[in-house]
Amino acid sequence: MTVSIRSVLAWSVAHRPEIVSAGRYPMSEDCHGFIYRAPTVALHQHDYEGKVHIGEDAYELRAGDLTLTPAGTESRYHLPRRGHHLCIHFNILEVPSEVSHALDLPCHLRLGAGSAPIRQRIWWITDLHRRAAHSDRRKSALALAAASAGLHELMLTLALSDPQEQITDTVSTRLESALQTLVEAVEARLKEPLAVPDLAEMARLSQNYLARVFRLRYGMTIPHFILLRRIELARHLLATSRATIKQVAHEVGLPDVQHFNKQFRRLVGASPSAYRAAQHPHA
Repeated sequence: MTVSIRSVLAWSVAHRPEIVSAGRYPMSEDCHGFIYRAPTVALHQHDYEGKVHIGEDAYELRAGDLTLTPAGTESRYHLPRRGHHLCIHFNILEVPSEVSHALDLPCHLRLGAGSAPIRQRIWWITDLHRRAAHSDRRKSALALAAASAGLHELMLTLALSDPQEQITDTVSTRLESALQTLVEAVEARLKEPLAVPDLAEMARLSQNYLARVFRLRYGMTIPHFILLRRIELARHLLATSRATIKQVAHEVGLPDVQHFNKQFRRLVGASPSAYRAAQHPHA
């Protein structure tokens, strides 16, 4: 693992992060016009090459690289082609000056051969965070705590040593592998029309069996999961970019702006413009 140490992210090792959102998000080759500035810390694992500016610093990206953007810091991307990144947005407590046991992480880490197990760990954290939203109160609290602990452990491991030596792959069952294949396919194609028969074929499961096990695992139908992911991505773009409502609707696969507004208001309880304004009340 190699690192770029021009900017660092620091917080007390005694405090677990609070995850706000997690998922797989698209980045287009024309995203250089977007300036991102999230009110949370943003962890990204990139599956593309290009360049990212985090604050005043610039980093060359390779597939598998990890970046950490401090809360409130502007970031800009320059990519030769469209890609995706895994992303976890979270809050942390600021480190008081008198705290000696603080965790310092560079804003850019080149993981190399260690990128695959890190990717699997981020997916596991993301899955726990999503399951919390559709569980009863007790299970939701447990899932959120597990996701937070998992992210904290990941950050500590990255700060401590080489992830290639510390993190090992988990052997998945065929069903778990099929469900992950489906979820990744949804994440990769949110901008496109998505049909359940096509997703079942990708997962190599019958449509009826897939629908049944998916509902048992996630507590919802596949079409509803797709819609939730589209609205989740829309919320992310509205909160962290300057894309227009029309651009956001197109990016999340709901190009009919009227339909997008209706679905967003139904699931979020506010219009896209009102939601954006609420994220930046002092802008």
